Amino acid sequence: MNAPDVHSHAIFISFNQDLSHLTVGRKNGFTIYSINAGDRGFEPEELYRDDSEEMYLVQTLCSTDLVALVSAANRSTLRIFLFRRKKEIFTQTFKQSIVAVQMNQRRLTVLLEDSISVLDVNGMSHLHTIQDCPSNKSGISAISSNSNHSYLAYPGSTLMGAVNIFDTVYLKSVSVIQAHNSPVAALVFNTTGNLIATASEKGTVIRVFSVVNGLKLHEFRRGVKRLASICSLHFYESLYLACASNTETVHVFKLDTDTNKSVNKSGGWMDYLSQAVRSSAAVFSTQAAEVLSQDRDFAHAHLPSSGCRRFAVIIKTEANPRLLVASEEGILYVYNVDTENGGQCELLKQYSILTKEEPVWIRKSSSDYAGMAAAPSNSMVPESQSQQNRPVPFEESSFYSVQEDTDCSAAAPQTYANVVKKH
Repeated sequence: MNAPDVHSHAIFISFNQDLSHLTVGRKNGFTIYSINAGDRGFEPEELYRDDSEEMYLVQTLCSTDLVALVSAANRSTLRIFLFRRKKEIFTQTFKQSIVAVQMNQRRLTVLLEDSISVLDVNGMSHLHTIQDCPSNKSGISAISSNSNHSYLAYPGSTLMGAVNIFDTVYLKSVSVIQAHNSPVAALVFNTTGNLIATASEKGTVIRVFSVVNGLKLHEFRRGVKRLASICSLHFYESLYLACASNTETVHVFKLDTDTNKSVNKSGGWMDYLSQAVRSSAAVFSTQAAEVLSQDRDFAHAHLPSSGCRRFAVIIKTEANPRLLVASEEGILYVYNVDTENGGQCELLKQYSILTKEEPVWIRKSSSDYAGMAAAPSNSMVPESQSQQNRPVPFEESSFYSVQEDTDCSAAAPQTYANVVKKH
């Protein structure tokens, strides 16, 4: 199916590190939603709405009110904003356009096309610049939410699928992982920062590596018949890995932590062939053996259409985990994940995240609730800032401190690797 008119779509979609916030960019601004598994059942609640200008990217820090902003009209300037106080506290202009911003409770990294600046979140002081990076116009990157392993991952080549791992605390290179034969398209760390999942531009194979030694631990096949643009990857408790793309299917892969070998419970002819090829791989060519031995998804969700980008995360509940899929069409889908049997995920509800419409009811029960809360619209009016190529420091009265022992991943796993933007 063809995608609807892109002018009605979100410009960007981003879950934050602890999955407490969902940010949606529009042509004339952005909205920050609160999402949680309470009585509202993941119904997005509008926390802040800005209708002043189009933003290139917006990143919120965990459940705090600190937001990193880059406007579409001024791509070289980073602004730090406290949305609950409606106060801009920091701005810095760079020599090139900003392609991505990644941050955790200790570090904020600003990715330009060929360099990366590392800043301290507490005070926004500049710590280090990674020079001569391969061109990265799409901003492919990921940062670990773990304060003890505050790693940054970014592409190591424009031709091959190399991934550079950089320690943002000790400011040194950790490893280089040769992940794919084609350029990398998506990256994500698990909550402890010891695993990284990767996908290439082909979008057919997802791999999981050890961060420290680069050892490949798991390999999953998303599909065989067609290529896909991977939009997001997301670990859930290092047991599951969600993968969303521009196709109509969201995949959930299962990892076996006991044997460091992925577990396949999908059944069918692929299971039979996989077991057969593992016992007699020498009969086949190396490439054929590799394809047949790659594990398929454990569970999956089917969306109504293809052609639009989707961003998926898995959130823990008292019952089964929930798969949340945010689509650039402006819809948030909520699915149940059966951790015992896998298979087709059941669609529970769906909500509009571009308008203030009522949710679409999928299942009626006594726990159903009313439509989305419509918070008053608050336009952000930033103070006048210097356009010189230098940072405007924190005002002493408005210094914003993030406790280093506050773990962004404590409430929920690290979200997908990079904030993907529409160019």
